[in-house]
Order: sequence, then C-alpha cells, then structure tokens
Amino acid sequence: MNQFVIGFEGDFNGASINGSSTFKVGNPLNTYLRQDDLEWLGSIRGRLGFVAGSTLIYGTAGWAWGHTSTFINLTNAPAAGAIQDYEKTRGGWTVGAGAEMRLVANLLGRLEYRFTRLDDGAVTQGTNVFGGPPPAFTFTDRMQVDVHTVMIGLAAKF
Repeated sequence: MNQFVIGFEGDFNGASINGSSTFKVGNPLNTYLRQDDLEWLGSIRGRLGFVAGSTLIYGTAGWAWGHTSTFINLTNAPAAGAIQDYEKTRGGWTVGAGAEMRLVANLLGRLEYRFTRLDDGAVTQGTNVFGGPPPAFTFTDRMQVDVHTVMIGLAAKF
C-alpha cells in the first residue's frame, strides 16, 4: 500500500533459559531452592511498517506462548529433597520493532528487538515436606516470565 507494509508472521524457538532463587517458609523456617526453565517460545504477530528507500522500518505485536518447567527443592531439613516438579504452557503477549534492509538484489538483512511477557498462569500446589498427607502448606505459583530478544537475520527473495 504505497510506502506502507502490513503483514502477519509467526515463529517458534527452542530455548534453554533458566534461573533460580531461594525462599523461606513454614514453621520452623525451611529454605527452598526454586529452579525455573523456559524450554520453548512461540508467537503469532501482526507487522506494520514504512518503506524508506531500500529499508523497511516496522513495529510488531501479537500473542506469545512458552513452556516452563519448575523444580522446588527443600534444602535445610531432615527430609531435604525434591518437593515439587511441574511443567506449564503459559500464554502472553509480545511487542517489538525492527528494520529490514535490502543488502543486494535478492538478499535482505534484518534486525529486530522484541519484549515478551508470559502471564503468571497461576498453579496451586500442595506440599508435604516430610512425606505423606496432609500437605504441610499450599502455595500459588504466580511466576511471570519476561524475555528480551534481539534477532539478526538474512532472507533470500526468489
């Protein structure tokens, strides 16, 4: 549409992004180690841009999904060991901007930044740190995943 470009695109990426933290809870206070991994991330987005010479400047926004695994371990009690291990596919949104430029006749270069937020997808867990029912406590996992991505790419036009 003259100098404006509108379109849709999607992507799917394997990931190995992880983090850990500790927290204390219970009576007596027990220390827990929490480890989280983002295993994959995908999105479907709209793209709106403006062409200036041989360069397309664009913004992109849409829906995102990612799969996380969480492992919680009791670290300082007689019954130390794994107490929770679960996986969850979380939904959210993504927004970003980028530029695509013709390098030679049929070769394009691309640079893009995107921010993705996967919502908390609350999970309520019951836990018995010393084994057997009933749970010693329950908690609601309200983890939020924020991912900053910079992508560099090449594309060939046929």
